[in-house]
Amino acid sequence: MSLCTISIATCNKLCEIMTPFHGDKKRPRINVTTGTTTFNWLFDTGAAITCMNANSFRQAFKNSRPKKITNGNGCVAANGSRMNSLGFFEIPMTIRGRKFVHPVTVVEDINDNIIGIDFMHLNKMNYDTHSQQITFSHMLTNALYAVKETTIPALSSMVISSKFKGNVCNTTDKPIATVHAPQNPTISGMPAWVTLDKYKNCKMVIDNCAPYDIVIARNDILGVLEFEPEECIPMTENSISAIISDIHQKFPKVPKKQFTRDEIENKAKLQVPNEYKKRYIDILFKHQKAISVDKFDLGRANNFTHRIYLKDNEPVYRKQF
Repeated sequence: MSLCTISIATCNKLCEIMTPFHGDKKRPRINVTTGTTTFNWLFDTGAAITCMNANSFRQAFKNSRPKKITNGNGCVAANGSRMNSLGFFEIPMTIRGRKFVHPVTVVEDINDNIIGIDFMHLNKMNYDTHSQQITFSHMLTNALYAVKETTIPALSSMVISSKFKGNVCNTTDKPIATVHAPQNPTISGMPAWVTLDKYKNCKMVIDNCAPYDIVIARNDILGVLEFEPEECIPMTENSISAIISDIHQKFPKVPKKQFTRDEIENKAKLQVPNEYKKRYIDILFKHQKAISVDKFDLGRANNFTHRIYLKDNEPVYRKQF
């Protein structure tokens, strides 16, 4: 699946709504579903316990609260200050299709939801600093293996056949393949919705980020297959349009100011011959609704398809290794 021809402003708004799968560039994060809501949790090896922000707790469990283990005795922040706790709760958590029930301290005074070292030790949760991915130690049972030896040319992409040796528990769940190759750290790829055949084989798009050819040996680990119970949305023109429309609905509905001709002339700073200046200003005045006043003044055009013509098929940007 790929996404192309979309504005930077829209991508930024998408990133705000769809929190990243592997975390941001500074600190690792992962999506966790608690109750009826999905939040982006901080993966923090420095936190002794797993904590949940009180506002997130109330939002996730509006109708029924989980079992309280003990009342809140408070906890200590990294700077030594004491924080008020609402209690110790058994919180049901879903991470990448896996379900957990873990004791979580609900705290009023934290700005983030935090996965602590207690959860990591209990569930064998790891963070790979090279690939910047959060994984579970038992994910090897869900690994995808290369079917045959393949050579991927330098700085190129290739469709590779892989085999899943794990168990498919629910045939209605959607298989999502994530590239993660410990033997070949210079290959990468986006998580993708794949199809398993009757032999549990699937195809993956793999990028070689190295400036030299990479040889994938037979039975090398290429990635991990996880099963997503929720409905997956393919990135088609219609789904992208629906997402952009949803983003547009969230923008504040502020009436756009109607500029006078004098204001347009001052803002436009036209450098044209005097005999044409009035005509230019008349056109700008007539069509000022089509002009953005600032970077948040975004419009929508759904009556034609944008095309970007490239000089060649070489990628504009490729992930470095």
